[in-house]
Amino acid sequence: MFDRMEPVVEDKPFTFEYEGKPIEGSISLYYNKNKSHDGTDVIIKDERNAVYDNTLFGFEKYPGAHLVSGECIIEGLYHILKRKLEDPKNPLMILTDSRDGFDRRNNFTKRFFEQAGAIVKATITHVNRKHQYERISLQNNPQLRDLTKRVNDFYKERLAGEIGALNPGIEPPADGLAFAREAISVTEGKRYGLHLYINTNVIPDGSVINLSHEETLDFSVQPRTLSVNAEESDEKGLLSKTVRIDATSPSDKAVRLNAGTDDIQCGVDIRVVKEEVVYPRYGLEFIPANYRFSYNKGNTLKLYYDFEKYPPGTTVHVIFTSQQELLPREKMYTLNASEHINETTGLLEIPFRSPGHTIHYTVTAKAGDYQTKARIKVEPPQEKDKGKSGFLSRLELIFEDTPWQTSFDTATGTMFINGDHPINRTILGNLHDKDKKKPVFSTSQLRYIFELIAAESAKHMAINTFKETDIDSVERLTDFIQREKTSLYSHLLDIL
Repeated sequence: MFDRMEPVVEDKPFTFEYEGKPIEGSISLYYNKNKSHDGTDVIIKDERNAVYDNTLFGFEKYPGAHLVSGECIIEGLYHILKRKLEDPKNPLMILTDSRDGFDRRNNFTKRFFEQAGAIVKATITHVNRKHQYERISLQNNPQLRDLTKRVNDFYKERLAGEIGALNPGIEPPADGLAFAREAISVTEGKRYGLHLYINTNVIPDGSVINLSHEETLDFSVQPRTLSVNAEESDEKGLLSKTVRIDATSPSDKAVRLNAGTDDIQCGVDIRVVKEEVVYPRYGLEFIPANYRFSYNKGNTLKLYYDFEKYPPGTTVHVIFTSQQELLPREKMYTLNASEHINETTGLLEIPFRSPGHTIHYTVTAKAGDYQTKARIKVEPPQEKDKGKSGFLSRLELIFEDTPWQTSFDTATGTMFINGDHPINRTILGNLHDKDKKKPVFSTSQLRYIFELIAAESAKHMAINTFKETDIDSVERLTDFIQREKTSLYSHLLDIL
């Protein structure tokens, strides 16, 4: 079929390394105007024309992907896969059990797809630009611009848990190496960044720290090695590294994560639980730290605290200050055990009623010798807010003949809504005539757009959560997506 298509890239070589050996391949890509009918992505094959996969290397939903097909050839691919499958020390099935393609979790696939995928993505972008379809930026719609902030705040609270020291100015560990905690609990489906502290006065510059744990499907850890660069340490010799932990499923017992060199070791016991676990920075933190509220609304600020540092009975002084108000608003709270959300963390919910005019507040919470801040913007819905960087940066309306209602470019944080998809068109109507400079939508249209965004966001949360694990239950995966979609959608509704 390819000889009847318009070539875009022909026999472009690429190389990737696997287990110390270079592996070479080539890729040819074509403009395929009939792709919606023939279903051809990129056929991966060997020199004998044995086919191993039909994939776009993760860019299947990228705008313009419906125009590109091709073939990728790796000579000797059969023998490479067979040799690894029969490796006496570390056998590995690089293809999936069902032989319907490459297993995306192993290093061979990751390195292969990274190199070939870069060529495919560049080609899709080129073809899409050459055959540009109508696109409308939704960033000039105030409600959808506000939505990007809400999604990012939700993801920060849902995914980004930094587990660090309880106090600022921590000293370098005397033994040379130490995790921020000796034992931690992490929430199923949530991502954490666990701090590892290194004393560069003890561990030499250039040392490699290896991380390991017993085999488990309860969580995954990245990276598996860390390099020590003394130039990055502070004046005391303290170097802080972050280890990413993706919690997958609840565990009956803790699993030990070890880190160390040949001579120096440390460890942390990790247990995955269903309950919500948050580790506030230095034991006291507003999460999220930035709020945007509409006029005359009842709202709640969330102040998380570690009760190892702030036990029941601790007094918290909360101060709202603004340049527009002469006197600050002040209130005192006493922490109590009923606010505990798990074995280490409490949540103090601070009520706030926004006034009927535009005003910005700085909120300071003081407990003991430490204080933390949050910021509030009270603004009318029509005022512009450019949003903030994070999971979602931009929303765009596109019009393409693809089966995808929505798609997402993780590299740029851009989410695309397909106005020509038959379901979207049936519910939203004809969107081609929307004002490109300031698109306006009805309330019913916005509700449906919110649902599309919540669903696409939930799918990517599932991808991030389950990409390193076996999916042993389709029901568990679909339940996860539905639960996160519902939670995020509920978080967005008061924008309307």
